[in-house]
Amino acid sequence: SKGVAMYLTKGAAVALVLEPTAISKAAPAVVSAPAGAAVGNLVRVNNSGYTSLDGKLFSVASVDAVAGTFTLLGSDTTDEPGVMSGDAEIELYDATDLVRLCLTSFTFNPETPGTTSVGTYCNPSATLPAVATSAGTATLGGWIDKDDAGYKELVLAAKDAAQRIF
Repeated sequence: SKGVAMYLTKGAAVALVLEPTAISKAAPAVVSAPAGAAVGNLVRVNNSGYTSLDGKLFSVASVDAVAGTFTLLGSDTTDEPGVMSGDAEIELYDATDLVRLCLTSFTFNPETPGTTSVGTYCNPSATLPAVATSAGTATLGGWIDKDDAGYKELVLAAKDAAQRIF
């Protein structure tokens, strides 16, 4: 985890909703949209018709104000079939809404799928893998510094139970 930075939103408030006019088939994807995006903003793409983008979060890697475009860090739409949907929208989260968490460790613990019995008279112990029914858990480790902004935000998140982006 050395060098990994983790951030938490302060309440996941959408700062702006953009209606893109085009999304390129490229790696990274280039979005043509009205002004508003800045480097470092988080964006969630919805209803684009591109499965590699829809419902996922990306960071704005670069902005070309003259061309009216921005790139989505880590995106790849090169293999997407068809064209962008006319109902596409991009939720823009302001970078100032993010607080950095000072962690010493983190662990993602996906749920281990169980098994389903498919036993027969010939093989009564036969099983098949079952699907996982939940995403699992995440464990964050660190020293408590009651004055740290990240710690304060984690405490607030536990109290208010508002949806946040990690």
